[in-house]
Amino acid sequence: MKKNYFFIAIFALALFGSVNGQQIKRNIVANANFEDGLKHWRSYDANGRVAFSTETENPLSGEKSAKVLVKYSALTLWDASLKYFFPMTSGVKYKISFQAKASEDAEIGLELTFNRAPWTLLKYESTSISDFTPVDVDGNAARSGLDDNDLCGTFPITTETQEYWIVTDGTHITDWNYSLAFCFGRTEPGTTVWIDNVRIEYAEEGDWDGNLLPYGDFEEGIAPLLWQGDNEVQNFRIERNGARTDTWEVSDEDPISGNKSLVINRNSGNGVFWDFVFVFQFWTIEGVRTQTFFDIKSTNEGMISTRLASEPWDRPVNGDHLVNDVIVTAEVQRVELSPDSKVGGNNTATGNYAFDPHWLGRMKVFTSFTEGANQIPADSKIWIDNIVVNEYNLKTQSFDIVNAPATLKIGESQQLSIANVYPTHAPAHVTYSVDDANIATIDAETGILTGVAQGTVNITVKSDDDNAEETVAVNITSATGTEATFISTVYLYPTQVNRGNAIEIRGIDNSVSFEVFNMSGQSMQKGLSKIIDTSNLVKGSYLVKIADDSNTTKRFIVK
Repeated sequence: MKKNYFFIAIFALALFGSVNGQQIKRNIVANANFEDGLKHWRSYDANGRVAFSTETENPLSGEKSAKVLVKYSALTLWDASLKYFFPMTSGVKYKISFQAKASEDAEIGLELTFNRAPWTLLKYESTSISDFTPVDVDGNAARSGLDDNDLCGTFPITTETQEYWIVTDGTHITDWNYSLAFCFGRTEPGTTVWIDNVRIEYAEEGDWDGNLLPYGDFEEGIAPLLWQGDNEVQNFRIERNGARTDTWEVSDEDPISGNKSLVINRNSGNGVFWDFVFVFQFWTIEGVRTQTFFDIKSTNEGMISTRLASEPWDRPVNGDHLVNDVIVTAEVQRVELSPDSKVGGNNTATGNYAFDPHWLGRMKVFTSFTEGANQIPADSKIWIDNIVVNEYNLKTQSFDIVNAPATLKIGESQQLSIANVYPTHAPAHVTYSVDDANIATIDAETGILTGVAQGTVNITVKSDDDNAEETVAVNITSATGTEATFISTVYLYPTQVNRGNAIEIRGIDNSVSFEVFNMSGQSMQKGLSKIIDTSNLVKGSYLVKIADDSNTTKRFIVK
């Protein structure tokens, strides 16, 4: 797998005033920077009107970007779209951000919606997009009479790479199958659009925990139908032999945790294995393995069986991906369904349980067994709660340290952070430490470094799963001099590019004035933007002076 590398220019500056910081938020989007091509993304095209590919010659950043060539107009905005599916948690405000540009000034579409009828849209609370225009489709029940902040509309992009962001309003919807769609049905034919660095993250308190099944605590009951008609599939459904009288409910009767649990009333006697099955649906990330955890208890001891399978059952291969039989008792137990689990009487894996990219995953709980000692008796109650489905063995493989000063004076502080987590949807939480607290201290959570005594201190930043680690050295110097100088949080990404590739000025919210000099001090370029265009620069090293609060100077290389 490719990793984006960049060099952090470091500097000897000081910070005054209070420092407030937090860990960066986890990105819900897998392959958010398209370095693995279009993996994990779904492309929808009406009769070859649009060509989807990846840009490798002149990507917006890194080594690749998504590239969309519009050949013909489509009937609707969403007939040609690039989609990412993600789980939606009730009450959470999401920040969606991305970079985009076009071969000519153009309109593209954006939609955040249920991926099924009734196609409920999200609304935005705030956005950097000044000219977002909702699409109103007469006669379409889901797309007519839209409010100004309904997230189904078009907006302009230019030939300059720009970053756009939207914060949703915290709609009280819990669902595992929402979609972010970049739409090209109304983009002028002949236009090429590039998209990169897509993020979906929590905008306020809390962070995504990786759960693909956000309704698994049952606090909001059971989620609705996936779609209607001949292909009816539910977020949750029952497969029951018509002769059985078993019932189920989401109940507040002695819940395992919170206010509610799923309660199964097993009224019938023995039956065949598949007589009474609970099926929990979730959308899978393409080509990755999943694992499941849930809590369970019963009024009477007996056995249930759990499965991870595809929906339909025969995609990509016939059979269940994982099988685990569990002895249930009156004590609450946490059940694991993964290649590592060894619970109950049976545990098998087919060896091929990476889900097909265009089909659903399902967790199945069988509560009826044939005759045998492990049969759960009739007139039993079974409680299920706190179902979690996540990617198996997902670990942070790499990240970069940013904002690390080369030198820091005694008594002064600087906050470190991380960027470019890989994989892009991996846990982003890290812990900071120093090798000598007599020289400098650092807050393990916020990364705030404070100089204590003269010397060199080595800082270690480690992911919570202990799988990725980076280090940086900082020289602590004497607290002499009275001039107040500020540490800049501005940095370039990337810092080494092929001629013609763009360099982004990061760590600022808006466009900024800058001037590029060659190593002889000759001015080569001026701009007011967050993007440095290298198409007119020859190979070599350059300095860019950025007009932020510190008049930051950074170095980059054109190859």
